[in-house]
Amino acid sequence: MSSSAWINDSLYSFGKFTVQADSAKTLSINFDDFFLPQTAELFIYNRDGLMIMGPITSSENNKNKIWGSSIFKGDILNIEVKVNTQELSQLKLNISNVAYGYKQLFVEKTIGFGISGSCNINVLCPLGNGWDNERNSVALITNSDGSALCTGALLANTLNTNTPYLLTANHCYSASPGVSGWRFQFQAWSPSCTPSTNSSGVLFNGSTLRANYAPSDFALVELNSTPSVSSGITYSGWNRGTTTASSTTGIHHPRGDVMKISRDISAPSKSGYLGASGSSHWQVSWDNGVTEGGSSGSPLYDQNHRVIGQLHGGYSSCTSSDLRDWYGSFDQSWTGGGTNSTRLSNWLDPNSTGAVTTNSVGISCLASGPLTISGNDQICSGSLNYYTLTNPPTGASVMWSTTGGISISGSNTSNPVAVGMTSTGQGTLTGTVVTGCYTYALTKIIHTGLPVFPIVSLNPACANETGILTFNLPPGQIISSATGFQGGVNVPLIEVSPTQFELPPDVFKVTLTIQNSCGTVTVSKLIPRASCGALISVYPNPANNEVTVELNNQSKSLKKSQEIKSSTNKEIKLYNAKGDYIKSIKINGNKTIINTSNIPSGAYYLKIIDDAQTITKPFIIVQ
Repeated sequence: MSSSAWINDSLYSFGKFTVQADSAKTLSINFDDFFLPQTAELFIYNRDGLMIMGPITSSENNKNKIWGSSIFKGDILNIEVKVNTQELSQLKLNISNVAYGYKQLFVEKTIGFGISGSCNINVLCPLGNGWDNERNSVALITNSDGSALCTGALLANTLNTNTPYLLTANHCYSASPGVSGWRFQFQAWSPSCTPSTNSSGVLFNGSTLRANYAPSDFALVELNSTPSVSSGITYSGWNRGTTTASSTTGIHHPRGDVMKISRDISAPSKSGYLGASGSSHWQVSWDNGVTEGGSSGSPLYDQNHRVIGQLHGGYSSCTSSDLRDWYGSFDQSWTGGGTNSTRLSNWLDPNSTGAVTTNSVGISCLASGPLTISGNDQICSGSLNYYTLTNPPTGASVMWSTTGGISISGSNTSNPVAVGMTSTGQGTLTGTVVTGCYTYALTKIIHTGLPVFPIVSLNPACANETGILTFNLPPGQIISSATGFQGGVNVPLIEVSPTQFELPPDVFKVTLTIQNSCGTVTVSKLIPRASCGALISVYPNPANNEVTVELNNQSKSLKKSQEIKSSTNKEIKLYNAKGDYIKSIKINGNKTIINTSNIPSGAYYLKIIDDAQTITKPFIIVQ
């Protein structure tokens, strides 16, 4: 665009240029370097001005800087731009190509109104009554040159966010993998049942492939632009269960025509594609309407208006006596090939809620971003913290509740909400979002007061081996020192990482100095340890009213010289941690029970003595 094409006034600059292609029946234009400044408005219209697109604004900017227009009737396109003069230098509009409506590409004919078979049924005919939500999620997919490719549908996710994931067929992607140049035309239906008239609908440019899987023939893309609340677009619900639907409905764009609807009043059946063995597809046989090329990737809905598959292919047409079609099964696509790039689950249920179904939902009920609860993970005694539920949908209400060691101060419907501590430990804050479409609850764990001994695991847990203690520290909590009680004294534990320490053999008590934002405390905990492959087992450890001493002389792993011999001289002597003798117990057989109910809590050790050797085993008594 040359500078001579611009007209400038004191505030705005205006530009206009015209594209003409002799004998073209339709035209569309594509940009490969596209950026509109904040104040810019772009309009595109045909020769007679009966087809107008705009204003196109900075909301259409995307990371790929690719954008394409709708398809216009005629051989002339007029492009007009209005932008604040100070921002003119930021404007980028580089035309990569102009698409001619008569051009033949791939399998499909160039998009054309009214070229599908006459037995197809417009979605606004009586058969489509009650399918308003779902039809608003279905899009005609075209290539960057404007040729019809396939059909797809936006799918709801379990976070109830306005994230534009669109389901279509893998064979559509295989035939035209340049998804960054795909266009998505929503609401492209005839506004009346008969006679049919054309409708340009709402256009989105470009997408990114998220996952695809050939066996169930699905591809999931994410649109480059997020639909606005005013667009009227919806997200279809889905059903990943395996229970057979009682009836099915398809919504699609056969041969790139205006949106159509088909109905099978019978239950579908599971099979492989085109009737092969397996369970990767749902087979239907239409009672009303059919599908054609261009319908590929379109959604199949169950009787509850939930997507259960996308069209792979079949035999149906207006001239065929065989009206069967096969749809890749949603439950098979859910797990796909077991990776994020070959399954639906991590995209549509990113928090792994385990949901089997979702319902269709209007865009006005969806959050603009992830619903989260922001605020500190720690509350100290005598203070209030404030927590905010982020990105609630416009008009939604928020209701707060608590369990555990926290409570709400003031109104439980305010956002943010004030929360205080009631007891040391932790509590759960729940924020429930209520819209006209759904109710959705989020939770946040909040730790309260001074530190407590954290959850710990030990591997291996054998008393006679060095183990690794792993502490599950709450956020903001730090271990500044760690010691173990060994031989009557505390010895420092070797730090492996900030949350892991070595625990030496026969250490059963650990003391930690822990700090968080509320202060510092020193706490102790007994660590149970098992006797693993030892000559002597002492259990339970720690003990309470009694302790069992078992001689493991039947172990096949012991050499003959290591076995404890049966002997009338065998006995057990009990000592405290200081080495003071407490009492002796005569051994009778391989298992002896010692009464410890009258012995004070503390660290002790046993000496098991026979003619050949003396074995020492430490243990702890807790009363």
